[in-house]
Amino acid sequence: MSGMLWRDEDTERNWFAIQLKPNSFRIAERSLLRQDFRVFCPKTKKTVVKFGKPRVQIASLFSGYLFAQIDEARPSWRAISNTYGVSRIIADAQGVPSYLPSAFMKQLLLRCDEEGFILPPPTVSPGDQVRLARGPFSEFVARVERIDDRKRIWILLDILGGSREVEVKIEDLIKDDAA
Repeated sequence: MSGMLWRDEDTERNWFAIQLKPNSFRIAERSLLRQDFRVFCPKTKKTVVKFGKPRVQIASLFSGYLFAQIDEARPSWRAISNTYGVSRIIADAQGVPSYLPSAFMKQLLLRCDEEGFILPPPTVSPGDQVRLARGPFSEFVARVERIDDRKRIWILLDILGGSREVEVKIEDLIKDDAA
């Protein structure tokens, strides 16, 4: 998303999910912004190794979708549906666009920085299951072993047939609630 995120309590507007055409994120975002819609697309930074070199890759948290805030007093479903890059608005069985729960959007907006990147979890504790988001061990699952006085985090990483204690930054971790 360009610019700042909207965290206001605008009760006259609801958020809707919009499915995009393949490889059309930039076109759809620009076109919706030009039509004065508020748009939001949460993103993540992830390290991938290509040709032996680690590279930071920016990816949408919900690939192929973005969120738009629409004034229900003046719904503009057709304007959105006919926007370049937009495939459709997510709707119910009768074709009425389905708004997203306000609590979900509020929490999602709070978990993102001003540029739309997902923030790391505010706290991790020893024993928590985490996933590495960046670095050479990207996508590895580990357990927080200890946190020292200078806020350095030590994780226990199962690698090379054994467990190794590794120091990491909080920004490189994603709390893994699935475990």
